[in-house]
This record gives sequence, structure tokens and C-alpha cells, in this order.
Amino acid sequence: ESKRFLKTTEVMELLDMSPSSLQNLRNARVIPFSKINGTIFYDWNDIVQLMEKNKKPAKPKFKFQ
Repeated sequence: ESKRFLKTTEVMELLDMSPSSLQNLRNARVIPFSKINGTIFYDWNDIVQLMEKNKKPAKPKFKFQ
């Protein structure tokens, strides 16, 4: 069963991202987050939405006939 809210370390691992890169996304308000008692949480749906928003279409190398 997947969790809806992820901690910083889980998001860093999921996105293969350094702590400073994730901090930059927070500072730029690119990725929403909640901070509770010093722990930062990210909503799984916001991460999926961010990935979809930044998705680039594939370009086939060969034309199919």
C-alpha cells in the first residue's frame, strides 16, 4: 500500500535528487509541501502532477510506414 504523504528523504530517493535540489524546488514554490513540527511532507499527488507537467513527448527516430 502506498503512502499519500512522503518525507523529504523519500522524495529525494524517488526523484534521484539531492537535498539542495529539492530545497531549490521548495524555495521556488515549484513543489508544494507541508511542514509539521520541523518535518517536511510532500503529497504524492503533487509529485505526480509535477512529473506530468514537465513530461516531454517522445520523438521516434524512425518513421513507421
